Amino acid sequence: MGLLIAVLVIVGLVIIGFSIKTLPDVAKDRGFMEALQAYENHMISEAMKKFQALLYEEPYNGVFHWYVALCSLQRQEFTNATYHLDNILKINNFSGTGEEWPDIENFSEVGVNRKLMEIYRTTKVRDKLLSQLEKLIVLEPGNEEYYLLIVESMIEEKNYSETTQNYIEKILSINPKNGYAQFLLSLIYFKNGKFDSPSNCRKKYRSGSIHQRRIFYHGFCPIPSELERRGRTSFP
Repeated sequence: MGLLIAVLVIVGLVIIGFSIKTLPDVAKDRGFMEALQAYENHMISEAMKKFQALLYEEPYNGVFHWYVALCSLQRQEFTNATYHLDNILKINNFSGTGEEWPDIENFSEVGVNRKLMEIYRTTKVRDKLLSQLEKLIVLEPGNEEYYLLIVESMIEEKNYSETTQNYIEKILSINPKNGYAQFLLSLIYFKNGKFDSPSNCRKKYRSGSIHQRRIFYHGFCPIPSELERRGRTSFP
């Protein structure tokens, strides 16, 4: 009988200890779900407060940093968003997420770096943008968009150098039918005196698709409709 009582006491202590350990976790889970619900209902200020409270308790939780960053972006608080995105990369733990959580699909090393890239594009911080694009190229070397963004930035600075040309040729090695890259290459040739007329400049561009060949004149060089899609009307 004494042995049975002792066993029951031990079991009871284990249960109490387990309860003490898990009750705060349950409270955090409830707080997290409430924060998610507020975020999903576009109650951004309330969601941000809830996520910040959770982050105070768990400063190395990348998911909490992610949602604070997303809330900050919706409030156009780019400095705060950058801070939390940088912290996610330092923590470097992208596991343990739920598929049903809103906007969680981009919670990854690539997704976080892309968010930083978008911030630097929006805020026009050129040096950081280029640095971020180089990081993304390492992560996704086959993504031609990163090279295009670098080339556009270089041409905006009137950089028609061999380095710029090499980036364009890298794009064409990934996708030889990229008419926009072909256009940019012809623009580099034209700026460096390798083409003596707009008609010669167009020849390089004509191998693109029918859609990509819808071009119009701007100054001395044709500009493809792709420029309009990318929010541009010309280059220097």
